[in-house]
Amino acid sequence: PLVERLPLVVYIETVDPDAPALYISPQVEAWLGYPLGRWLTERGFSVSVVHPEDRDAFVRSYAVTGQGVFVEEYRMVAADGRVVWVEDQSRCERDEGGRPMRFSGFLLDITARKEAEQGLARAEERYRGLVEQLPLITYVDNKDAESSNVYISPQTTTVLGYTPEDWASEPALYRKILHPAD
Repeated sequence: PLVERLPLVVYIETVDPDAPALYISPQVEAWLGYPLGRWLTERGFSVSVVHPEDRDAFVRSYAVTGQGVFVEEYRMVAADGRVVWVEDQSRCERDEGGRPMRFSGFLLDITARKEAEQGLARAEERYRGLVEQLPLITYVDNKDAESSNVYISPQTTTVLGYTPEDWASEPALYRKILHPAD
């Protein structure tokens, strides 16, 4: 079937987060390394593989999803101990009386994106630390008539007597403090 060839995991679950999945596509076994049968037979199994730090939030979100759509990003722990980030999207299906019956949804592996985001955040943190330690003013200005400030390092307070907040709140500050001969 097509659903078993897609680069995602499709599932159908009851509204009880501890109940085994009614259906889960076999890709889950390749992704996380747990036998397909565990997903379909063991109570609490799908919740048990959610990363411990994400589990409470996952269960809380799952509980309110009976209201409609569930879209969450969280971590799962693979059988070999790897952390796999997933985006989980599902919709609550209701019976004729409007009562929640089951969720139909899918999981996308977003590990590469999350690792890239985390790497970028670390690089930005290192860059900011470097910029804010250098004994000079580092800045980024817009290319507009005022050269309005986008970012200026904290050293501006020591060197020029103007805080980064001064630069942010007064777009024409550069022109104001520029020596008339310049």
